[in-house]
Amino acid sequence: MAHLIPSDVTHYQRSGWHVPELETLNTLRARLAADYTVFHGVHWAREGFGTAAFGELDFVIVNAAGRGLIVEQKNGALEETASDLVKRYPDGKKSVGEQVQRSLDGVRQKFKQIHGPGASLDLDYLIYCPDYHVRTLNAAALDRSRIVDADQRDRLAERILTKT
Repeated sequence: MAHLIPSDVTHYQRSGWHVPELETLNTLRARLAADYTVFHGVHWAREGFGTAAFGELDFVIVNAAGRGLIVEQKNGALEETASDLVKRYPDGKKSVGEQVQRSLDGVRQKFKQIHGPGASLDLDYLIYCPDYHVRTLNAAALDRSRIVDADQRDRLAERILTKT
């Protein structure tokens, strides 16, 4: 059973907070081995060149060797465009590919700020779309092999194992 950080999610469960993500979290805890740690709801921020950037990572999974994997979960309907996978929100559309790349870049740059410019972080990603069937993704920004859609939702843990 994987370790969760934070480990106590009962207050999330009682409040109904992000129920689909809690379901994923419980699945990951049950299906990943004890040498995996699952961080959930991770907020990141970095400052540089007079600007600040920030974001939130749904899940960061780290194996015993220190290899990390970001899992960005997108629930509900998505749109496949010529250049990206897009999620529609009340305030407009957001590029899933841009969001993932921004988070990867932000975390890697923050790591280098802390540990020096020569430091590297072994970090990869998956996009998890448990409700959406990807049809014909033809997006330059995204690699189909890094997407776990509704057809593969029962194999998320296995896909994580192949990436870490």
